[in-house]
Amino acid sequence: MKTYELMLIIRPDLDVTEKKAVELINKLLVKAGGVVSAVSVWGKRTLAFPIKKMNEGIYVLATIEGTLKTADLEKEARMGTDYLRFMLTVK
Repeated sequence: MKTYELMLIIRPDLDVTEKKAVELINKLLVKAGGVVSAVSVWGKRTLAFPIKKMNEGIYVLATIEGTLKTADLEKEARMGTDYLRFMLTVK
């Protein structure tokens, strides 16, 4: 079983608490598999450059355990409208 870290930048107009962040991440993990073990909401930060015409984003860091189908996770994240950017790394 592997451990992954998922960094998300979420649209700034959403009200993101830890509970809401877990819901957003679980939407990504429906097809990919894996279990969320920890979530940390870093809050709203100014972006270095505009992404999708937005200058701010809410940063969320999640630790995921299990065997992920990374292609499915990337596909869901790219199609989602709530996410500006994402980065998945193996810990």
